[in-house]
Amino acid sequence: MTKDECQEAYQTLMCGCSSQEAYEKSCNTIEQLIEEHFDNPPLSFEELKPGMWVWDIQIRGYKKICYLDGEMKKLNFALWGIDWIEFEPNRFYRKPKED
Repeated sequence: MTKDECQEAYQTLMCGCSSQEAYEKSCNTIEQLIEEHFDNPPLSFEELKPGMWVWDIQIRGYKKICYLDGEMKKLNFALWGIDWIEFEPNRFYRKPKED
């Protein structure tokens, strides 16, 4: 979600002069913003992207994803692709998470 998307949704809701479809899209955008900002659910493998920083509860710190293998559901944090690990549910988050 980008700042522009959020501002566009806000303007649509504030002006009140949009179609029902635009209104619903804007409401969904604001709802997604709230979820991303306040909620901190574990990330699914499909949400992970190369270059993304994630909170790893095993090390209690951030790591930057360098590579993903979608077929094997593995990810790599090393620039040279040496250490691949299997994706584990409930391990990676957007923000710090206490056990």
